[in-house]
Order: sequence, then C-alpha cells, then structure tokens
Amino acid sequence: MVLINQVWQPLPGTRQAEIYPYLRKPDLLSSNSCLIRTPEQIIMIDAGALAAQTADLGRILKECLRERSRPVIIYLTHCHIDHCLWLSKP
Repeated sequence: MVLINQVWQPLPGTRQAEIYPYLRKPDLLSSNSCLIRTPEQIIMIDAGALAAQTADLGRILKECLRERSRPVIIYLTHCHIDHCLWLSKP
C-alpha cells in the first residue's frame, strides 16, 4: 500500500476505516504521525513535536469531531520527544 501524504484514504483490510498519514522526514524534533478514523473512534499514532504538525493534526482532529463526536485514542510507538511533545500542548 502506498500512502498519500495528508490525504484521507481507505485503510485496506478494514471496514469503514480511513487513514490520514502525516509523513515527513524524521528528525530530532518530530516524526511521522497517523490518524485513523472509524465511525466509532479516532486513533492517533505518534503525536509529533513541531508547531506546524501540531496545528495541522489539531485542525484535522477538530474537523473529525465536528462531523461526529467520538473518543480519541492516542498510541505512542515509544516515548521520545519527537513522538509525544504535541501531547503537552493545550
């Protein structure tokens, strides 16, 4: 599967799940992130650390929650600052 950056696309092998990859060149300050949405929940994998990434992911999450209220579940692949700093932002 080839992921298209920053575009909602069907997640193969699932029912009604879509993935929004936020792909960037990983560095010391940030990593790739993914959002997965289903009718029942939204999943974030690695929140990232850069201000622009924070703003973009926050905007996408808000749009999803406006469409339908549902729980947001956050998974961190590991606890390095480039994967989790966004979680400390208001």
